[in-house]
Amino acid sequence: MPSKFLEKPTSIAYKAIDFIGYSNIYISLCAASLTALSQKIFLQKISFSFLSLTFCATFLLYNMQRMYLSFFRTKPYSITGWQYRQKYLLLFLMLVSMAGLYPVLQISKQNMEIYFISFCLGIFYFLPFSNWRAIPVIKSFTVGAVWVLVCVVAPLEEYDWNTGKIFFCIAQLFFISALCVLFNIRDMEEDSRSKTHSVPVLFGIVKTRIFNYGVLICYLILMLFVQVSAGFCIMAALTFFTSCVFTRMATLKNHPFYYTFGVDGIILLQSLLGFLCIRYSL
Repeated sequence: MPSKFLEKPTSIAYKAIDFIGYSNIYISLCAASLTALSQKIFLQKISFSFLSLTFCATFLLYNMQRMYLSFFRTKPYSITGWQYRQKYLLLFLMLVSMAGLYPVLQISKQNMEIYFISFCLGIFYFLPFSNWRAIPVIKSFTVGAVWVLVCVVAPLEEYDWNTGKIFFCIAQLFFISALCVLFNIRDMEEDSRSKTHSVPVLFGIVKTRIFNYGVLICYLILMLFVQVSAGFCIMAALTFFTSCVFTRMATLKNHPFYYTFGVDGIILLQSLLGFLCIRYSL
């Protein structure tokens, strides 16, 4: 589908945007930003080893899934078509990105177990023999759980836990799951054909929006228990409001970039707002 803000879909700019979005580089940056935010909030420092792990693990896992979808399943939107055409480039980038996983050799046994569980959840989530996606409403929360394990729990696991960290992890589970529900709206027709019982397939788009508002309210309430500060409340409130706007506007007819860059971009927005609050001690 041609971009509405670029006149020529064959232009270099459009191809570059396609590459950043459909190669999963963008969503990997989003994941890494969540890791950075988690560490900055609770550790006051950022470990580039964990940033590398988060980025490369996200890049590999998402591309493994997309490559499977592009080879063995047909989707009504353009992601898998692009990835099928660029399969050799993606395979090369996946091999190169494995070098970024080297810090896994230096982490604790507990972290190794967290990454292993995340990998298993991520793989069994989309492989047909597992039948995981047939369980009602499990789709979004499985993805949310993998994100929280990789982006939040693993980077913080080696340090003492407190109620603030626990509330933050649960809040991010609701946040990421809510964004995944929006992607379920995009995938609604394909999920219906493949008998994936996602929220939109079960309840329709209107009731899915109401469901998502409830999930986002849970996110907002939990975030207010993480830290008592004006800046943190502003960050959570703006993230909540933006997510609600995207929920209200989500339809089957949205341009693919709406989800690829817009919905995923809310994760970057939360991270940016968090860093601004920390930077200016709000």
